[in-house]
Amino acid sequence: MINSKNVINLLLVSSVLLVLALFMNNNYIFIFGMSFFVFAWVLLGVIKNRGYVYATSSILVIWVLGFLTINILKYTEVPTDFFIGFPIGTAIMVYFIWALPVLTFTYLYSHFFDDGKDNLTKDYNKGISN
Repeated sequence: MINSKNVINLLLVSSVLLVLALFMNNNYIFIFGMSFFVFAWVLLGVIKNRGYVYATSSILVIWVLGFLTINILKYTEVPTDFFIGFPIGTAIMVYFIWALPVLTFTYLYSHFFDDGKDNLTKDYNKGISN
């Protein structure tokens, strides 16, 4: 079972990986450290709300694959290949690493977490009189 203590430990390990990547100048350590760091932050919120842990694994897969693809490209000159107006590396950042998690999480939030209730007026404003 995944609990918040394990996720906090994952945050700690991924933070250490990010620092190691900085000092060792290693792209691959950064890829996994940053992807797991963002995944762990999202996972904390998921555990708190309802526990749909496996629905959030999409961000981990998207970020790892996107960063690995950009790292494999290794441009050393002015790019000549473009995708919808961007060089390939920038297109991967804009359309894959940024936009795809936004679209994926929008769907997952509306499907799993949004129950349609107005929790703000129902729960928090009980003691406030007009």
